[in-house]
Amino acid sequence: MLATGGEHASDLDILRSSPGVFGQLPSNATASRFFKRTEVNPELFGYGFETLTRELRNRAWNAAGDRNRPRPR
Repeated sequence: MLATGGEHASDLDILRSSPGVFGQLPSNATASRFFKRTEVNPELFGYGFETLTRELRNRAWNAAGDRNRPRPR
């Protein structure tokens, strides 16, 4: 939701129109509870966002396969 410019939990409905892209989404109530918890514990949100970013990056590289190899480190 945040990645596509959403500002409210109800904006998840927009993402539900593309289940093949975004997969299964939480209910609006679950998302609202999550955001309320991040207000209280922002460090947990930072950890979760970093983990999500890493996972999405890995999925993108895996989907690209041999078409777009990462540079050696």
